[in-house]
Amino acid sequence: MIHLIIIILCFQSTIFCIEYAPIIQTDRGNVRGFITKLTDNSSIFVYQGIRYGQAKRFEKSTFLQNHWNDTYDAIEFRSVCPQQGNYTIITGLDNSPENSQPTMSEDCLYLSIYRPEKISNNKRIPVMVWIHGGAFIVGSIFDDIYNPSYMVSMGKVIVVTINYRLGAFGFLYAGTDDSPGNQGLHDQILALKWVQNNIGHFGGDPNMVTVFGESAGALSVSALILSPLANGLFHRAIIQSGAILSYYGSWNKNLAMQKTLDFAHRLHCYQPNILDCLRNRTINQILNVYNDEMTFSRLMIPIFGDDLLPISPNEALKVANNQVDLMFGVTKNEAAGFIVQYIPEVEANDISLSMTKMAIRLLVMAFQESKQTAEKVVEFYSKNLNKSTNQNDLRLTIADILGDYQNVCPTILFGEYYARAMKPFTKHFYSYRLMLPLSNGPWSCQKWQGVCHVQDVIYLFYVPLNHHLYTKQEIKLSNDMIKAWTLFAKNGNPGSLTTISKPNQPIEWKMAMTNSNYTNDDYVSFMSLDPNNYQMIENYFEEKCDKFWKPYIFK
Repeated sequence: MIHLIIIILCFQSTIFCIEYAPIIQTDRGNVRGFITKLTDNSSIFVYQGIRYGQAKRFEKSTFLQNHWNDTYDAIEFRSVCPQQGNYTIITGLDNSPENSQPTMSEDCLYLSIYRPEKISNNKRIPVMVWIHGGAFIVGSIFDDIYNPSYMVSMGKVIVVTINYRLGAFGFLYAGTDDSPGNQGLHDQILALKWVQNNIGHFGGDPNMVTVFGESAGALSVSALILSPLANGLFHRAIIQSGAILSYYGSWNKNLAMQKTLDFAHRLHCYQPNILDCLRNRTINQILNVYNDEMTFSRLMIPIFGDDLLPISPNEALKVANNQVDLMFGVTKNEAAGFIVQYIPEVEANDISLSMTKMAIRLLVMAFQESKQTAEKVVEFYSKNLNKSTNQNDLRLTIADILGDYQNVCPTILFGEYYARAMKPFTKHFYSYRLMLPLSNGPWSCQKWQGVCHVQDVIYLFYVPLNHHLYTKQEIKLSNDMIKAWTLFAKNGNPGSLTTISKPNQPIEWKMAMTNSNYTNDDYVSFMSLDPNNYQMIENYFEEKCDKFWKPYIFK
């Protein structure tokens, strides 16, 4: 692999010599990072793997009790939170001069800080806190697809990436103080408090913090927007391809307890000593409970009815507890990349209209919806299909149903109804839809699948580090998205865009909702993110999200 990030090293025998970044004093002691030089000849300071909290299994996390006496070397991979599968770096080890692989441990509450080498006039700059996705069961800040080096260099912002606990370790609910549920969200709030207490020492402005995330990370951000415990910890937010309104977004306590009991019984743990029993199980025993049986219905996810989310997300949206600027959006084909995992027959060479309708019925009933609902979905999505419809269009129709129900409409409706709750109008709201598919690299999809889930993340973080893999159009879109995201973090407005063919004719990125009263007949407008044809699209989601899926999402 061609390393596009060059870490300044010198070699004497087998000893690494690292060019260190300045030592920074935090509230727990001094930390030292390293300097990374980018291919555009800019440099950034990286403080990688700073420990921000501690926690016992299933309990809420707390700040570290002790200070460290020696300077903390934030120059290497630390532990990732327990998770199944391949938790190591997907695309290389460019992030760390130590060239190490991360280990897996319950002691995993780490964050990394990336900042420009030079900050003009010692002025504090905006901060962007990234929350990774992964369905609340996988993910880590040490994955190269979350390397924000060029976002930091190009946008002149500080980016903080955070680990949080996953799966049962992060979301098991037992109705007790020592297993309250939402532990992973409490980790995120603790990290945001750490940022408030310390980011000023790194040159960041604690009064200009933007929280952004994708998929489960976006779901987390939307939960934080609704949480009274996160009030004042951030000032802007970006949710990408996910929101807590999704069917895997949150559970009430009763349902969460049922999931916990089923989980515990599989480990031969029973009332009244479930927690003591689970604490005696190994990490691998807990991770392997469901083995290949893992489905969304068995995920450990956020709960409501506690201090973090006192009321249901549907009700909380009406209150808009934390009033922040919001940008929200989706990819064109959210579920096309993983629909085959649900329905393998989608890729059959002889897929037909009748097979498509049957697949739709099976898919909708897998959402635990009724047969009547399944027939309504078949009718709605097949009205423009016929026996001569292209097979790839049939495949995408099935994928669209999963994507619309799981990602698209929860995201769009969250943004829409959050905006409507603002009285009087005081905040800014912007939306987008990613339209240019990736041609290469991680999370690129088959041609028929189009613009898949996670591709917005690749454009933001991975493409600028690997220009040699991508086309001029993809590189331009990557640069434009970085500019828009960081401008939004600075002033609440993503600015304007120019197409490849008309570089001198900027296209304004207008507000997502144009009616200042946000009435019921005002629907989301979005920027179509295609560098060949940037344009604002109005009311595209009205029919499918507002008029079809809303009753099922707001039930």
